[in-house]
Amino acid sequence: MKKFISIMLVVLMLALVGVGLMGCDGGESVGGRDNVGLNDRVVLRDVAITAETIVIVEPASEFGRPSEGNKFVGVRFRIENTSNSTRNVSSLMEFETFVSGTSLSWSIAADMANPGESLNGAILAGYSMVGYLMFEVSEGTESVRIRYNPDLLRERDLTWFVLDVPSS
Repeated sequence: MKKFISIMLVVLMLALVGVGLMGCDGGESVGGRDNVGLNDRVVLRDVAITAETIVIVEPASEFGRPSEGNKFVGVRFRIENTSNSTRNVSSLMEFETFVSGTSLSWSIAADMANPGESLNGAILAGYSMVGYLMFEVSEGTESVRIRYNPDLLRERDLTWFVLDVPSS
């Protein structure tokens, strides 16, 4: 009986590893696209997304300044709801920004410097939302990779935006 349980555990572990590897994409898009640039419109299952512009953003107040040697960057995205129902968007849940392979932490100071609308809220069927994804990077940062995943349960529509950061 112990041998049977051991074999079943090994089979279960191998199955879980196999499922995990199928979802692992190593930076490549699965159903979405990779290396998407500015003004490239990506049409996914229930949503279309475009990175329209990337800008350096000056702090809105003296309380929300970037750390020493850093700058705030904003990327304006247009997200179109192509489904037949209302779609909720969360910048914290659907976007992740990377510099040199390292994920950036969310910055409340960068969000406070937002020059427009945020990427959070509901989009009615057939409508679109325009807003900024804000983050803080070091002064010398030349490019960022932004991971967009509109389906949190699956990575089939995973899209990678690769954008050049303007110099200050």
